[in-house]
Amino acid sequence: MHSHWMFKAVAVMWGILCAVSALLPFLPAKWSERFYSLNYLPKLPWYVWVIGFLTLAILVVFEGGHRQLESQKAHHRAEMQKAAIRPLPTAADWKDLASRFAKLNPDARADWNRTGSGEELWHICGGGNIAELKALCGLAGAILVKSPQILIGLPEAVLSQGDPAIRWLVFLKESGIGRMDDIVPAIETGKAGETRVRLAGSINHLSSVSSSACIHCTAQEI
Repeated sequence: MHSHWMFKAVAVMWGILCAVSALLPFLPAKWSERFYSLNYLPKLPWYVWVIGFLTLAILVVFEGGHRQLESQKAHHRAEMQKAAIRPLPTAADWKDLASRFAKLNPDARADWNRTGSGEELWHICGGGNIAELKALCGLAGAILVKSPQILIGLPEAVLSQGDPAIRWLVFLKESGIGRMDDIVPAIETGKAGETRVRLAGSINHLSSVSSSACIHCTAQEI
């Protein structure tokens, strides 16, 4: 930090001398004589002052960038240390989550669509407290990838999901716990007029299915 301000101070002083040196040819001769008569002042041409100023400016920029990089590294190390001391999910956590899912309305469902272009879309709907159900799905999806024994067997389709709630729904689908017996194909028309197959299905009784999946995860983490 001190070196950063030292570079700035030197750059400012050098810049002032550079400006004065560059303006001397346009100032009265007596001013030039007084300038060069100053003690300890190097007798340098104006272009040397300019080169020196640009060099100091580059040093200030690089030194500032280095400080910012070191600050980011320190922040990353701090986050890694926090993550290292944060307790991992346990079987008890999954058991507690299973009981929370079991208390919700079992009529809610998760609708799944795969468009003709391959994009997969999910929508949680139905009866009961949908907001709480979505929140629990997000919680389950978050601890899913932090549970050591479960993480080992997760497929790429689950791991690639950035949204924890969607990750949980994909886990239910890919693991077979959330069965989709009602997958219905449909024909859709693309922008260029081509026909493509669209698939749709649902995981019914989402809260009950999620509760069963949590019990399954409990057994894996014991």
